Amino acid sequence: FNEIIQQTCDLFPNLIVNNAPYMNLSHILQVVNIILEINKTNLNDHHVHLVDGILHNHIWNNELLLQRNITEIVGVCKKFIIFFPQHIVGKRMNRLLEIFNYLINHESYYASAIHLLNILVECVDCQIYEQFMDRMVISIMQRNKTIKSSELVNGLIVIVAIYILKNGPLRFVETMNHTHENLFSTLIETIWIPSIKNIQDHNIRYMATESMICLITQCPLLISETYNTIWTQLLETVILVLETKSEDIDTLEEDEDDFITVDDPCGQNMNNHAYQPECDLRIFLAGSLNNLFRMNNTRKIPSQIFSDLVPQYSNSLNTYFHLAGIELNVH
Repeated sequence: FNEIIQQTCDLFPNLIVNNAPYMNLSHILQVVNIILEINKTNLNDHHVHLVDGILHNHIWNNELLLQRNITEIVGVCKKFIIFFPQHIVGKRMNRLLEIFNYLINHESYYASAIHLLNILVECVDCQIYEQFMDRMVISIMQRNKTIKSSELVNGLIVIVAIYILKNGPLRFVETMNHTHENLFSTLIETIWIPSIKNIQDHNIRYMATESMICLITQCPLLISETYNTIWTQLLETVILVLETKSEDIDTLEEDEDDFITVDDPCGQNMNNHAYQPECDLRIFLAGSLNNLFRMNNTRKIPSQIFSDLVPQYSNSLNTYFHLAGIELNVH
């Protein structure tokens, strides 16, 4: 059986690359998916060669071929990333970046780009792709300007939340601002804060809210005076989301799509609540703020925070501290 699999792996790339332009590859790609699934714990050079055939320029330069097979082709790429993230390096990472750019800018395939980036962030070490992360985020934001899609907005929020919870908020801010100084601020002010309160999916709201709490309590840069306004806006947004019941959320122009996943397909042992049994985020916020107050070098003190909030949010925050059993001196 193994010999048959190896011969198939050697045959398929040539068949894919040299296929007739109008050939439907769906059955071939289904077999490729099965091969990857069967061998997910025993990858060898034959399987890598097989997937490299899928990544070949010949496929991505053939529009008709893509129209017929885009779901299966992206499915193979996703499965390869999930099962074999250690092989997403060098030229292969560059090729995936080119594929992402092609998908995000295509009038019909932009949702597949979100699929691909979501899995990449979940499964691959951020050192492999973080030099490209700001460019991919900018591509999504620019695409959203032209089509105004809740798919893109919700997908980007999930991707950002996963990145923060997996790699830490400081690393995310630094990655966003690596080559574009104000990208983080632009993302938060134009996409994140206006959109998150309208997300209806419970899992997405939960993970996004948790990542916001991490941002405002665990990221030294956000505690600085430079981000003081954004810090307060994020805290107000957290409280607003925590206080908003699902039946009060505005109906979006588009239905929220079920392509966005917030599970952990790569089996990462992430130290965050989004991949563990849920906690009460009101208590998590209160405890995280209390830890922030106790830091010797913090500029955030209870009296300042409460004075910056409107009374409605101050009252809610007081309730959270009470629920957490934390006594504060706000004078």
